[in-house]
Amino acid sequence: MQNIVKICLICALALQLEAAENPEKKLSYSELPKFEKTTYPLVDTLSIKSGYSKSFYSRSNDKGGVSNLVDPEANGWGISGRVVFNNGKDALFKPYIDMTSYIYDDRVFYIPSIGLRHEFELQNKAFEPYVGIGVGYTMMDRKVSPLETAEALDEKTHSASLTLETGMDYYLNDNWALDLSVRMDSYNIETVVAGINKISTLEDRYSVNVFAGVVYRFGAIAHQDGDDDNDGVQNSRDFCTGTPLDAEVDSMGCAKDSDFDSVIDIYDKCENTPESAAVDTNGCALDSDEDRVIDLLDRCPNTLKGAPVTNCGCIPYKFNIDLTYGYNKYKTQNILEHLSFDAVKFLKKYKHYKVSITGYADAKGSSKNNFIIAKRRSNEVKNFLLSKGIDMSRILVYARGDKESATDNKTVQNRAKNRRIVVEFYRDDVLKKIVIKAEK
Repeated sequence: MQNIVKICLICALALQLEAAENPEKKLSYSELPKFEKTTYPLVDTLSIKSGYSKSFYSRSNDKGGVSNLVDPEANGWGISGRVVFNNGKDALFKPYIDMTSYIYDDRVFYIPSIGLRHEFELQNKAFEPYVGIGVGYTMMDRKVSPLETAEALDEKTHSASLTLETGMDYYLNDNWALDLSVRMDSYNIETVVAGINKISTLEDRYSVNVFAGVVYRFGAIAHQDGDDDNDGVQNSRDFCTGTPLDAEVDSMGCAKDSDFDSVIDIYDKCENTPESAAVDTNGCALDSDEDRVIDLLDRCPNTLKGAPVTNCGCIPYKFNIDLTYGYNKYKTQNILEHLSFDAVKFLKKYKHYKVSITGYADAKGSSKNNFIIAKRRSNEVKNFLLSKGIDMSRILVYARGDKESATDNKTVQNRAKNRRIVVEFYRDDVLKKIVIKAEK
């Protein structure tokens, strides 16, 4: 718990005194593999067909009914024209608009309608069975009265209608097909006929029709029913053509991108990228300043490369680095382990930081000589920083000799660790605030 509080405090201080938020920069994905979305023409098919129509009706009589009343003609013929559209949202159903007319000797029905059509896929692509359902509006135009001497008291010539249909298209080539279908239209057209104190009602209920005709398809059926990219999803349902081989795809034929970072799984080298994080071409979250904190979480962008940072990507107000030397060496060129970043560039970029240099030695030899060599090590680093333009007011120098060793001096390896300087970078303004707060 104390560590969490400490990290939060460091991040908060860094935010207040140093960090300036930059708007998040998104990569251009021009280098990423692109997968073309399959596009189909707006109109899928045009068809015109004609055939036999049979009308079904009912008759009711009041007070014996009107005598000599002629029943409606039941046998006739029909003609229908239809436009079927491609449905980009759901390839299982295609919307259509339809205009149909049924013609009998005594009357004519006109039925504009709209509906949905579902096509079944067979291995033999030449055959395409289908079913359809639609709603429309039926209008009747009577050509001959059912009784010449009667008066029509009331004639309801308009009605909503329901259409059910099934059929089969047989494709002669990629575009042209022959169509055979059975269709039923349900409606309620009512005619009331009056004689002398007698009434009869004729009600047209529905018609059953057998049609044959021709169909023209915009686009090749062989192409639509194939699987050009071999992803297991047929072209008619594939919204992403050209998916890579071996890529796992969803039901629409698009390669999966499990973490939604715009890099598909087969190319994504960094799974579970945080949501909204900008990523590179490998699907890895961007870390523009290479401080091991991704841009999405980095509260201090553009930190110096190699500088230590906290979990929020900001440089801590205090940190130190140990540098080791060979035996009896103190020159800066004798340092065996170098800074992981350029100390001079750091102090020039972050002018609010100061540096404390403390020299140490191993326990081999006298304490006096060890103190002298430790002091030389500190002064050499100080002089190096001064020669690079770092102001003396930002540098403190100490020497501890063989005191406060990093480890015991019993082995050669341990003594090598004790021949060192500790370079501490710190923000004096932050430390003063912490002291004042602690005193309160």
